[in-house]
Amino acid sequence: GLVMGCNDATNHECLARALFGMPQVHFEMLSALLTGPRVAIFLFNHYTREMFGVFRAAGPPGLNLEPSAFIDAIPPHKRTRKPQPLAPRSPFPAQVRVQLAFVGRIVREEEVAHLLSYRPNSHKVFDIVLSEQTANALARVFQSPIPLL
Repeated sequence: GLVMGCNDATNHECLARALFGMPQVHFEMLSALLTGPRVAIFLFNHYTREMFGVFRAAGPPGLNLEPSAFIDAIPPHKRTRKPQPLAPRSPFPAQVRVQLAFVGRIVREEEVAHLLSYRPNSHKVFDIVLSEQTANALARVFQSPIPLL
């Protein structure tokens, strides 16, 4: 399984375009992981700490499948002041088209924290590559009823 990230600026765009993206440095990993249609993909919003799923790849990953995707992901004050190329370039060019594997609910991070492998000395950064066992357990959470508060 794989957890792909988004933020408040890209969350809706990921879902509306049915397209998830990562920095180009992750393209080889993305291509190696998404070799079959059975790989579960989850979308995690780093700002709201909510996870969406469960998705499957609708085709093979590619570079700049949609070059204009996620242009607004970088806040204006962090954008380079270099002259822009003629065509927009996505800050997340390692892209994969996705489809819903099944409609699940939105899951808060604290509901699945016990399933995620957090990096040492971090309570916010977890490994995005999931074992099959972890991906299946995570998928079951999406199918479960909303817990009572």
